[in-house]
Amino acid sequence: MSENSLELHLPDRSAVSDGSFATTPNELNSWLKRLPLADAGESSRQIFEAIFELNRLDIPHLARIKIAELFLQPVAYLSDNLKKCYLELAFPLSEKNRKIALLDRELHAELAISYKLIIDQLIRVKKRRSDRKLLVIAIHRAIRCLSRVLYRSVVVYEPYPQGTWNELHGLFAYAEKNQILDLPVKEAEENSENATIGDLYGQILLFSISSPYRLRQKEIEYIQLQLPAWARLTSLGRLKPHAQSIGLFITRLDSDLPPIHRDLQSGGIEKGCRELNTRRLVQWLGETLDHPPLKRPAGENLGVDERAVKQLNRQMIQAFSTMRKRKFLRTQLDCELINVVGIPALHATLNAKKLARVKETESQSSPQEQEFDWFQPPHNRPLINTMLYTSEESTAYKLMHLDGGEQNLSNPRGVDHLTQHKNQPSYWAIDSEEVVAEPFSCTTVNQSANGYCIRWQGSDAPRLRVGEILGIQSASDQNIFNIGVSRWLKHIPGVGLSVGMELISPSAAPVSARLSDASDHTQPPREGLLLPELKTSNRPATLILPAIPFKTGDQLSIDDGSRERQVRLTRLLESTGSFAHFQFDQLDDGRTE
Repeated sequence: MSENSLELHLPDRSAVSDGSFATTPNELNSWLKRLPLADAGESSRQIFEAIFELNRLDIPHLARIKIAELFLQPVAYLSDNLKKCYLELAFPLSEKNRKIALLDRELHAELAISYKLIIDQLIRVKKRRSDRKLLVIAIHRAIRCLSRVLYRSVVVYEPYPQGTWNELHGLFAYAEKNQILDLPVKEAEENSENATIGDLYGQILLFSISSPYRLRQKEIEYIQLQLPAWARLTSLGRLKPHAQSIGLFITRLDSDLPPIHRDLQSGGIEKGCRELNTRRLVQWLGETLDHPPLKRPAGENLGVDERAVKQLNRQMIQAFSTMRKRKFLRTQLDCELINVVGIPALHATLNAKKLARVKETESQSSPQEQEFDWFQPPHNRPLINTMLYTSEESTAYKLMHLDGGEQNLSNPRGVDHLTQHKNQPSYWAIDSEEVVAEPFSCTTVNQSANGYCIRWQGSDAPRLRVGEILGIQSASDQNIFNIGVSRWLKHIPGVGLSVGMELISPSAAPVSARLSDASDHTQPPREGLLLPELKTSNRPATLILPAIPFKTGDQLSIDDGSRERQVRLTRLLESTGSFAHFQFDQLDDGRTE
């Protein structure tokens, strides 16, 4: 790779030969029209190979920019189709889906190289007035493509490609120096607003400080759609010496690093730094919590409802206004943890542990088979209908799976249980023991009083998302599982999936929950977890329930297997796409079944 004064990483190039790919705009246009766009996978592969080859040929900058512009719409169309193969899936991705995500990212990375080559050619030749316009377009397009490289890394929880931030900072600094930051450029996509180089750079900074690795994929998409409007409520400027700073976030133009909170800066703040002021945006987000805008926000088609938007806005207020601090000291830890992922699997595991304890107690208290004597007097014989001879075990097994099929533990990986509605098995059918998820072993990276950083490895590892309930088996009692939530994900190729887990309860009891006033009483109850009261923390008992259909104010019937109680949900503590965490009031003392 060669480097130029802008520190743009560019491939070595060779002269065009007779066997080279189409190197004129007319030839390329004809080739693109023959592509089988209905086959997104094959078309994406062919376009990637074409851009890759063209980027390694010496082509005049006027022809190259026309060629690059011809690729914009096909790449956007194919990218929109490819992302369906890796969005809304649990992680780690299968090898096939990860390759599709990587192809999508590399399409934009190669297209960015096309524009970086144009920039390199333009700044090396004698500048002309017509070249200035081409230079603005090329820098704008290169930053747009690099921003999509960043986004497609984050949305599959992978690190940014090395050098990406260095190139973004360099392009911004060059545009700033040459006073072309504020020139609007027409976007290639239809119905897209014109944006300046400064606009794009500000959106990228804002996206980075939103802590996207802590968000679910739908939330990352939602944030991405809001960036143009949100960035207009921020400002980016130079730091004034000996003046009080108004920006909380600093970006270093001479680094390969994203912006960080000013309090986390390890070196001195120099003239190569810029400060991002998010105060107006934070104020606006705060106002929308109580007074939602009349116009519905972009992204409602993503399935992000009003409740989720409010919670996400609260999260963004915190991300844009305060420095994220660790509450507890972390210590390096290398040990094994046994865990279970998701409410259904944890519910089944806890029920199985409970059933095993009951069986063990019964076997200890029941007469042994070899001691049974049919010749004893009748009044001395054990009754034929005792627990040893009834089908109580199968009945208990039926009760474990009253939820029907909506959260079937035998779902194939990557299939959202909330989307399964048809052809569900009867919830009275006895499921085999294979439906009880086997606990999965993972290793710890570090630990604090508040949680763990754990590493997910292996092709048979369970899939999870940000905001998923996790059960961690207690080292002192295998029947007890600590309850945690996955707060962030990061997949490092060759290393594994790193998961940041916050502990929220030392234990849980499996329960089934049903709306008390539901009109359709044939609907099966939903699996849930009852978290115990913590008197030392002054925290009452709470309920973990599926994200749908429960809401604050609902009256529920909660059954823990031994008694049924009536409760009312009083406060929503947290809601993700996987669960909702509620406080509740008990409406009766419970009744024994």
